[in-house]
Amino acid sequence: MNTYYNISTPSTVNLIPRTTGIGRLGSVSIANTHTVKFSIDLYLQDSDTTNFYILKGTTLEPGVALVLDGDNIFFDTTDLALYIVVGAASSGTSS
Repeated sequence: MNTYYNISTPSTVNLIPRTTGIGRLGSVSIANTHTVKFSIDLYLQDSDTTNFYILKGTTLEPGVALVLDGDNIFFDTTDLALYIVVGAASSGTSS
């Protein structure tokens, strides 16, 4: 199953909530369609709200895409949720 998010404002988004079962990702693609760079954090969070960062403070320039893929991206969603934080851009527009 593919899930797509269009995040156009600075925010924190729960991409995969804690549920029951194993979260296995084929890939995570993050693209900057804006005219200015922005920062991202991608992390797993446990029920005690402890964060385990996959990416922290990573900057994406305009027109750049970042793809994380492989069979090693999996986690137990009974214990962990996947979040992304998109940092504020100083100015610019979506394309």
